[in-house]
Amino acid sequence: MITSDILLRYRVPKRSRAAARRNAPKPPNAPGLLYLSGLNKLRREWHAVIMEELRPALHEVAGQRQDAPLYAPTLLRKIAGLRVKGLALFTHERLAPLLANVAGRTVEHARREVSRVIGIPLKSVVPEHVVETFQRENVQLIQSLAGSDLDRASEMLAKAQTTGLRVEELAKNLQSELDLSDSRAALIARDQTLKLNSEVAAERMQAVGVIEYVWVTSKDERVRDGKNGGANHEALDGKTFSFNDPPVTNPATGARNAPGMDYQCRCTASPVIDNLF
Repeated sequence: MITSDILLRYRVPKRSRAAARRNAPKPPNAPGLLYLSGLNKLRREWHAVIMEELRPALHEVAGQRQDAPLYAPTLLRKIAGLRVKGLALFTHERLAPLLANVAGRTVEHARREVSRVIGIPLKSVVPEHVVETFQRENVQLIQSLAGSDLDRASEMLAKAQTTGLRVEELAKNLQSELDLSDSRAALIARDQTLKLNSEVAAERMQAVGVIEYVWVTSKDERVRDGKNGGANHEALDGKTFSFNDPPVTNPATGARNAPGMDYQCRCTASPVIDNLF
């Protein structure tokens, strides 16, 4: 429950469930853009390294006969060497400043939104364990993304051995393949900041005694409606749930999630504070 000194200092209005539906916390946008901008800068550097290292392999692959072994020796050696370079480029030490900045911005966004909706100016407290977990998991995600770039490049060059393409065409195709992978980087940046925001907001709400929330969707055409056996967030909109008992978000799999914790979920938890008094 909210402590008496807070009640004395702040006139906290009681909010009904209907009010909670109308005035929900907003999902973050700026932290995700910050994440993507920093990640893209590193990935451009990574893609330049890949192109430089694989150019000798492009000549070898382009010159292979159609009945030659699937992988050119130079390609195998270069891919193996690039995996080591990728781990050296995307280290925890190098990624930590970016991820710490993103986490700090996301935590502050969650604090402001929860403060605005509840009507209490909460202190800016960064939950260290949450931020540490965010950094560790996102370093692994970014490293796996770098590995996927090499898998895609290797697969594309292996297929190119039977096509007789010129080196210039192979280089163009390889660059296009790497550019396509940037879409996954955008998904990671958005998904991870949404999840972190949801986790921090839930922690801040419960810290002041909130035990229930109203599920609020973004109310646009991208809200999941359960078609084709997928997640159904549309059906949860406006309903009340407990933080200790998240609802089933995917009837087909039985998966349970709080708002913002499902993949790419932009829904938010609007606190019900009429039970705080």
